[in-house]
Amino acid sequence: MSARVIVATWLICVAIAAAFPLIVATYAASNNGDEISFYSIVGGGDLFLISAIILVGGLGDILLGYGSRLVAAANGQLKEFNWLEVIGPIFIGAGAILVMLVSIGWYGDVRAHDENGYTISDSPTIAWASIVTFALSVLVGSFAVWSEARSR
Repeated sequence: MSARVIVATWLICVAIAAAFPLIVATYAASNNGDEISFYSIVGGGDLFLISAIILVGGLGDILLGYGSRLVAAANGQLKEFNWLEVIGPIFIGAGAILVMLVSIGWYGDVRAHDENGYTISDSPTIAWASIVTFALSVLVGSFAVWSEARSR
């Protein structure tokens, strides 16, 4: 199977996984008689958690794709190894860890405010930040899936 097909399948699955909690939140809001708006649904921070999960999967794919080659190169088992081909995945992995930590931290902050009864007055910022974080995680995850599929 080509790397394009693998990435396309992965993107479809990510879209379904990301839409499900938002659909459930919309349904719950309509049952409670709450206002249904973009900010009330996306401003809950659920995309932060989904982003973190996507990034963990992406890190796993990067490790699967390049980890064994790095270990073999470090042990001198590879005669030819181009270190330049792993610099990109190393930086992408480091960026993924940073975005994942920010995402988890922000989700925890949003949930802590919600559980303590505080109203989140800045839901537009949370909504757009979660969308940006989600987009970054999809980009990193796509690269990770593509690089792992290509290294097979």
